[in-house]
Amino acid sequence: MISNSFRFFYLFGVIQLVFFAGTAMAEGCVTSSCHAVMGKARYVHDPVAGGECDSCHEATGKKHPESRGAFTFPENGSQLCLMCHDNIAAGQAHIHPAVEDDCAGCHSPHQSNQEKFLYQPDDNLCFMCHEEKSEGEHIHPALDDGCTSCHDPHAGPAENMLPVSGNALCLECHDDPTSGLAHIHTALEDGCVSCHNPHSGPAGNMLPAAGNDLCLECHDDPTSGLSHVHSALEDGCTSCHNPHAGSAALMLPAEGSRLCYECHESKADGRYVHGPVAAGECGICHDPHASNAENQLPEEETALCLMCHESKAEMTTRENVHPIIEDGCANCHNPHSEENEFMLPETGDKLCFICHGGVLKATGEPFKHDALEDGCSSCHDAHGTGETNMFTMGPTEICASCHEDKILEFSAYKFQHQPVSDAECWACHAPHGSRRVKLLNGNWPRGFYAPYSPTMYSLCLQCHDRNAFEYQRTSEATNFRNGDRNLHFIHVNKNKGRTCNVCHGVHGAKQDHLVLDNVPGFGKWQIPIEMTNTDTGGACLAGCHKPKYYDRERRVLND
Repeated sequence: MISNSFRFFYLFGVIQLVFFAGTAMAEGCVTSSCHAVMGKARYVHDPVAGGECDSCHEATGKKHPESRGAFTFPENGSQLCLMCHDNIAAGQAHIHPAVEDDCAGCHSPHQSNQEKFLYQPDDNLCFMCHEEKSEGEHIHPALDDGCTSCHDPHAGPAENMLPVSGNALCLECHDDPTSGLAHIHTALEDGCVSCHNPHSGPAGNMLPAAGNDLCLECHDDPTSGLSHVHSALEDGCTSCHNPHAGSAALMLPAEGSRLCYECHESKADGRYVHGPVAAGECGICHDPHASNAENQLPEEETALCLMCHESKAEMTTRENVHPIIEDGCANCHNPHSEENEFMLPETGDKLCFICHGGVLKATGEPFKHDALEDGCSSCHDAHGTGETNMFTMGPTEICASCHEDKILEFSAYKFQHQPVSDAECWACHAPHGSRRVKLLNGNWPRGFYAPYSPTMYSLCLQCHDRNAFEYQRTSEATNFRNGDRNLHFIHVNKNKGRTCNVCHGVHGAKQDHLVLDNVPGFGKWQIPIEMTNTDTGGACLAGCHKPKYYDRERRVLND
């Protein structure tokens, strides 16, 4: 019979045998020919290095290595690791899916030549599952330190295992570009990554497109289809707009004209300043991006002015307006500022003489129109009233406003000289100045006798056919002929040729063909003239010669 003492020592010995046999077995795993590779790498898991395979592997009792399933794990997946390691994902909102599956997805459970028993060095480990993010031309410098410079490999409080969410992550390295600025790009509501790729991009600063092309991914092209584009856009939208934030609306560095004056010279230095310029609102007249008119005007010049100056709109539809209006108001008015009222470059007549040099020359003639003392505006409206030559009133009224006595005299004539009846006094009289008395536009003999010459009669010959005075015989140059004998030629030629005003009233007369009642120039003497007309001729009953008859078709023989 076996004693109790024997049983105790027997069982104690068996237990020791099993214990030491297990230890020997574990040590044998890494030294045997089966698992000899274990422990040879640069970094070896402590249980492996200590021969403690049973820390993770439990024997099932099946013979090893002949039978499969000789060992099992005491826990599944990551729970096995957590038997020894702290749960570094605990309490985190976003856990790396690989961690949820098994730590061994990234870490070798036995050994590795990489620190922390990783299968691959640095980012190469990430690229075993994730696509490489650094293939763009411009790479985020943070990638020089690897993916883990931003991403926690296990878990994080923000999406994608980031330590913080949104822009807060970027601001851990980058200065806040919106700090202290009132107007922030709405794209930043979606974070920096709405424009910047956090890894790499084809354009600088990890942008998906360069220059304006990036902006046009969200914004409509403000220059599309327009012919005149602001030259600043050659340098891109950011030449005016800060892509992140600005102190003024639309992420501009300054408001109104202060922004424009960063490139353009100030236009508000004159004594008189155009309202929009004074208010610093260049954008009222200029589109900051583009338009179909020069200088990025929203409308062609005159149409632009009429957007505000509506009361002047009617002048553009009048029959007679200042021709320069068709070219634009800015021909006279500086659209920004000037030293003179109404933003004019000169005052009074000096403004007109900028274009009307001929009038300026006329003011230096010996005989000047008295109206010039009151300036051009005494007769002309600067814009036009609808009257010819931009007169302030009708042609007859304009002359009558000073020469009323003459107009009354002329109106009493039954027959008027055509320039008078047409109210075109300027046909004979220079309206500004002349080297001839009475402001005449040409030479006109004032005396009784003056032999004909084209120079002497240049005023009349501006309208009348000179052949009526130069051909002794004619069948068509004048109706005042007897047969083909030119009666005008007889009167005006040779040393005692009579001048036009001996027989004709230059403004008008009571008889047809402007024939006077009396020959002028004889004081109290009255030398009457009476003309009668027929269909083919007539008669002249004058005090200076016997009655004379004439017929254009059948010559009359007078005594």
